[in-house]
Amino acid sequence: MMRLFDFNRPSGRFFCLLFAILIAVTIAHATGPGLTTVSDVVYRANGQTASGTVIVSWRSFTTRDGKAVGAGELSILLAADGSLSAALAPNEGASPSGVYYKVVYKLADGTTSTEYWVVPAASPTTIAAIRAQVVPSQVAAQLVSRQTLDSALAVKLDDSLAVHRAGDESIAGLKTFAASPALPEPTAATSATTKNYVDTAAATLVRKGGDSMTGQLDLALTPSAPTNAANKAYVDGQISNFSGNINSRLSRLNDTPVVLAGARYATLFGSIQAAVTDAGTAGSLVIPSDYPGADTYTNPNGIAVADMRNGGSYQINTVIAKQDNSILNASQFTGASPEEKIYNACASLNGAKGTVRVSSDMGGSYWTSPPLPENCTLMDHRGVTGPNEWGQEGQSFTHSIMFRGKSISTLNVSESQQALQVHFDSASGGLNQGG
Repeated sequence: MMRLFDFNRPSGRFFCLLFAILIAVTIAHATGPGLTTVSDVVYRANGQTASGTVIVSWRSFTTRDGKAVGAGELSILLAADGSLSAALAPNEGASPSGVYYKVVYKLADGTTSTEYWVVPAASPTTIAAIRAQVVPSQVAAQLVSRQTLDSALAVKLDDSLAVHRAGDESIAGLKTFAASPALPEPTAATSATTKNYVDTAAATLVRKGGDSMTGQLDLALTPSAPTNAANKAYVDGQISNFSGNINSRLSRLNDTPVVLAGARYATLFGSIQAAVTDAGTAGSLVIPSDYPGADTYTNPNGIAVADMRNGGSYQINTVIAKQDNSILNASQFTGASPEEKIYNACASLNGAKGTVRVSSDMGGSYWTSPPLPENCTLMDHRGVTGPNEWGQEGQSFTHSIMFRGKSISTLNVSESQQALQVHFDSASGGLNQGG
């Protein structure tokens, strides 16, 4: 046996170590939990020290350092000066969680009150430091001290931050309602709106996707785009214009078309030359009597031209064409003198047989040179010089039309200009004499 405790032997040293550990464990289990001293003075509400008994009770628990504490009760008699002193095992951080000391004050004046203590491991402490602010969860009625309530509601009780049942107030931030709040019908532009108000207002609107209307829709503007809605005034105006145009076309009243049966109307072009150009080679030209311009033109394609300007009458004064028997108006051709205009008019026939009309206002004298083309005949209204009604050359004729042409003698191959004068009597209006 002694060999087991022989420190000179390895086995002896090992056995001694195990024995020392066993003794230490035994001593540790034999030592109770550390106690915390609670020391304070209890006063009554009038400031006098209290007298009576304080009963402290607890359920079983295990301290934070693993010491088991059985359930129990402790009665403490207050000293004459109201002082209290008690040594209690700390239950702060103990298990099960939420354990507490229940403390009942039974004072000499017959009053009784209850509170709960949570005792820390640090010693000593006071009643004010260990008094629980919130009743432990194991107590059925969860109470809270006024101090805790006042601290929690300090901000919420600020009147400026509270929402009141009456008065105008603004609420910032998003407020989510689990159920829709009931609202009165809105009266101001910024009032919250009820579903009934929105539904009633929406029922009076016209849907963009299509709808029906029972009343009139006023359109103040005249339509400007093809897809614009048109009001009655615009439609009536269009119908009136259309009806007037139809009537004008049917009666040919004030009818001046741009092109009718291939004929171009000079009044609807910038100039007579523009109308001639537009007619090309197959069209024709009409110069109405009310044509406002005095512009001249050329007719390179020899199209038919009806000039109605002379005296405002509707007789055809000039027809320019390449076909035979055309009648040309010499005043419509360019030239330094009336004679040159007449010659240019004859030359424009391009070999076709035709007549050149010389109006009475052209002036000039009897035709001498250059000789007329054989296809050109003059119809001279000037009454200036030429053979009179008795065939005498160089005489004036005032009531006559002189026709002058060119003939070729087959015997001596000579050319001569032959004149035919037709005289009309102003009184009878008939043919009086020819030469």
